[in-house]
Amino acid sequence: MRVLIEMGCRKHLQDGEILIRQGERTNYFCIVLQGQVDAFYENDKISRKIFAFNKGQYFGELPLILEIPSPTTMQAVGETLLFLLDRQGFQHPITTYPALAEEFTQALAQRQEELGECQQKLREMGILDSEDLKNPVSWLRQRLKSFFAT
Repeated sequence: MRVLIEMGCRKHLQDGEILIRQGERTNYFCIVLQGQVDAFYENDKISRKIFAFNKGQYFGELPLILEIPSPTTMQAVGETLLFLLDRQGFQHPITTYPALAEEFTQALAQRQEELGECQQKLREMGILDSEDLKNPVSWLRQRLKSFFAT
């Protein structure tokens, strides 16, 4: 734990402050220490909250592992305190504790299911024209295997 704490840093966000916008690249895995961060899916027609991350929850593993831009805009709700780990700091616990890799995979699968439901509702409303986000679970498993190989 001490190694992780030394590798990471804290980030304070004010109410409404944007941590990252959808489509931007991020280099951090985030753990919510205090407050809340909402994830918004946005396109030309709408901005819709699809996830809320509260104290003890985490996000940012998908863009780090798959080396893709953020699939959502992340915005603070109230005074929020995050713990950030960069790519190297994130890779360390995954390679040291392989059970964490499976936990990340399960969390991603749950988020993908919720995102799919949201996309379906938006398609039914005629707001979403195409599937912008594909099922990344298999990509995640493959990417995690590459972490173990290094």
